Amino acid sequence: MSSLNHIHFVSLNVQGLRDRYKRLRVLQWLKNQKAYIVFLQETHFTEDIIDIISQDFENWRFFNSYGKNLCRGCSIMIKKDIPHNIKNYFIDDNGRYVLINVELHDNPYCQINIYAPNDKKTT
Repeated sequence: MSSLNHIHFVSLNVQGLRDRYKRLRVLQWLKNQKAYIVFLQETHFTEDIIDIISQDFENWRFFNSYGKNLCRGCSIMIKKDIPHNIKNYFIDDNGRYVLINVELHDNPYCQINIYAPNDKKTT
């Protein structure tokens, strides 16, 4: 359990997490970082594999903006043992952003994770 003074936020461009071995390596890295709230970009998550991914991330509550299997996608993950209350959340249908309004220890926070295009295209 964490106190509010020691909640670690981590942001990481994972360049795809469809591979289970890579997911397990990222989970181990997050554990080593003592991460409690995580912003992942370029997850390549799609709705058809979310049940499989949920098994690996069983200790995390996550909110996904789905991309395609080889591009986009971002997530905000909160470790389940952190006392929190999600007020609402918004996701982009193009896998570009996730926004959550959450209370942590009765303090309101708005958290947003954006995976912006790296060229002039808007897709």
